[in-house]
Amino acid sequence: MFDITSLPAYDQTYTEDREVFDVISKKVDDIFNNYIYRRGQIQPLNAVYCDGRVTTCDGLLQWQSATLAKQNKTPLEILRYFYGNDIEIFEDAPTGEQVGVYPGYPIEMGNAGDKVRVIQRELNRIAACKIFDEYHKKFPSHGYRWLNAKIKLDYGIVYSDNYAHKICKFLNIKSDSRHFKRQGKKANREIKSFPNYILAELNPLRPFQIVVTDMTAFWANKHYYELTLFMDLFNNEIVSYFLSNKKGDPLSYLIGKSILIEKKNKKYADLEMILHSDQGSVYCSKRFNESLYLYNITHSTSKPGTPTENGAMEAINGWIKEELFIDFNINNSLDIYKSIEDYIHYFNYERPQAALNYLTPIQFKNLYYVK
Repeated sequence: MFDITSLPAYDQTYTEDREVFDVISKKVDDIFNNYIYRRGQIQPLNAVYCDGRVTTCDGLLQWQSATLAKQNKTPLEILRYFYGNDIEIFEDAPTGEQVGVYPGYPIEMGNAGDKVRVIQRELNRIAACKIFDEYHKKFPSHGYRWLNAKIKLDYGIVYSDNYAHKICKFLNIKSDSRHFKRQGKKANREIKSFPNYILAELNPLRPFQIVVTDMTAFWANKHYYELTLFMDLFNNEIVSYFLSNKKGDPLSYLIGKSILIEKKNKKYADLEMILHSDQGSVYCSKRFNESLYLYNITHSTSKPGTPTENGAMEAINGWIKEELFIDFNINNSLDIYKSIEDYIHYFNYERPQAALNYLTPIQFKNLYYVK
């Protein structure tokens, strides 16, 4: 589909009896009935206009192509020179059944029928393309399933995953995920350890039954930060956190723990809770552990060098880094602390999670926990 406009930069405005329009039909046939493809494949290759000055094409040198043309090379020979000998031009491509979109009369409120349905379907498709493109630009680290869930959460618009996949494939939408990797901690030191209690209990039935914690470090705006997180495994909600700009700062862990205890005591003071961590020096310190029993908290730890025993927290750390740098562009933030605060609110209230059937942590808790 193309438009005839009054902009000579693109095409010519329609003027009745002007002879140039006598050949438009033939030109359209030339454009759409012939296409470039690679031998062994059926899909057409994208062909765009290049003049070598205003617009350029990867791999194609404008003046070199002109030299080849002066040597009486055909268009196909020139294409093969730049892009390989398996380039072919398909001529007189077969056409399928034409599906008219315009019904032949202006559409008004109350009109119905097959032709109206065709127009509505096309409009819905255009709207879907627009909203998926908008959300991909806003959340480039995510794929089509997550984008689909986020659109449903924000607008109440329901698309099937299959339809969302087709839209994203059409728009060439792909996740820009960087897959941050975290190195496991070395297991060659003797420290005080605690049993791993969550290996036998991974299905919490209420909030503050199992909370996992870890620290993730990152650089932003040429400054170093350590973010300590405490996540409730019932609904993957970040229930406490603390951000420090000092390397190895124990206060990041201790203040985060104090906030966690304060929140637990509001509704779950008499209930037991497992707090699971790795065997980092602060987590295993006397200062971190000496008062936990007073609040019905049992400390559980992974074995050294086994981050998979705290897999939920490790996975979240990876996603958080990707979203902070790709979606929230934290490197350009003028206030890192405010950006982290905003992100934690987004994570709990606005970010759907696949593990929660694409609900947000707060939605999941409100839906499945009966107080």
